Amino acid sequence: MPQSELEVLRLDDTQVSAACLQTVKQFPLRRLYLHNLSRITDKGLKDVATIETLKELTLHTAPIAKISDKGIREFKALPELERLSLANPTTS
Repeated sequence: MPQSELEVLRLDDTQVSAACLQTVKQFPLRRLYLHNLSRITDKGLKDVATIETLKELTLHTAPIAKISDKGIREFKALPELERLSLANPTTS
């Protein structure tokens, strides 16, 4: 598979699942915007946390998203992350 040049991805108001985020992690993204996602879970966040090229992450979840503090802590593993924006996380 040839290396992709996709660096920015914005997913708004979609039914993105953990399986979709598993696919997204193969791209050398520098910026990822996830807005109003209702099906996102800690498992999906763990996949996002493997995108080592990520410099900016915006995560604005829908109120029914199932993420926890543990899922948010996964982002500490991102070596290049410079900006993290969170809104509406339903964490404990």
